[in-house]
Amino acid sequence: MKLIYKLIIILLITLELSARADSYRPLDHLWFGLRDLPDQQNIIIFELGSFATLIALGLDQSVKDFFQGQNRLQGWEGVGNFWGSGIVSSGIGVGTLAFGLFFSKPHEVSSGKAHLEAFLMDILVVNALKYSVQRTRPDESDQLSFPS
Repeated sequence: MKLIYKLIIILLITLELSARADSYRPLDHLWFGLRDLPDQQNIIIFELGSFATLIALGLDQSVKDFFQGQNRLQGWEGVGNFWGSGIVSSGIGVGTLAFGLFFSKPHEVSSGKAHLEAFLMDILVVNALKYSVQRTRPDESDQLSFPS
């Protein structure tokens, strides 16, 4: 968990240092991304997703029982743990931003900032869900399993 907080601090510092007064406004991006959320198409998708979740909930215990105590992935979970740790995503964002700043490429600067902004929002939303759902991990190490 400490790695996540370090990544958030690095992302915020990187965005702050690279932002110019009028060129980049993360809160404006957030507003434009959220203002059209409750339109009709999104509501239909939300309803369908909720229905599918209710169906999957009925199968949840049998799937959990199937995997409980089994090493079904045979060590391959380490690959997913690395790619999902945030190291790769933050590296891509910081690398793209640094490349754009170093070579004066506005498109890459903008892309790097957008990537880091999306990654930061992902961290915030996922952690909010983890702490609100409190689902126990299969190995019962903590209650921060969902979403994974």
